[in-house]
Amino acid sequence: MIVSRYILLYTTTYLFNVIVIQFTESGIDALFKITKIMAYIAFQSQIR
Repeated sequence: MIVSRYILLYTTTYLFNVIVIQFTESGIDALFKITKIMAYIAFQSQIR
């Protein structure tokens, strides 16, 4: 479980970097919201 969480974190970070590089400021707002949602989900799964 811990390993899969690290893999998920790595994948999310990689995708995040790719999106940041490819999109301009117009996409950052949506990106920020998505990141907050992902962080919330990760935080919730960590509590359980």
